[in-house]
Amino acid sequence: MLKDKCICLICQITISTTKKGNLERHFRTTHSKFDIDFPPKTEVRKKQLEKLKLEIDKQQLIFTKPVLKSKAALIASFRISHVLAKNKKSFQIGEIVKQAFLEDTDALFENFKNKRFIVIS
Repeated sequence: MLKDKCICLICQITISTTKKGNLERHFRTTHSKFDIDFPPKTEVRKKQLEKLKLEIDKQQLIFTKPVLKSKAALIASFRISHVLAKNKKSFQIGEIVKQAFLEDTDALFENFKNKRFIVIS
């Protein structure tokens, strides 16, 4: 399910309403060979379903990664604005630039493994 909508793992279409009957009808009519190729309650079927779930997750990550990056940039810009407003000075003074950069490094490099190295250098 994605945002209250059911997505077929096999053909990746959205099922209009989330009712058990609609899902079963779609599966029986569209993917009738799936039960033959991957019998219910077997390891082969479990592995295939996990593979299909991973494929959909990878596709959805394409859309969520840019959102996380832009959110980090937004947080960093707010922190820099806060430092400038707190000091009541322009961004041209060296000490304020350094302080602002140190404030926003937490937001910009949050998921980086080498965050400490980036901040030190």
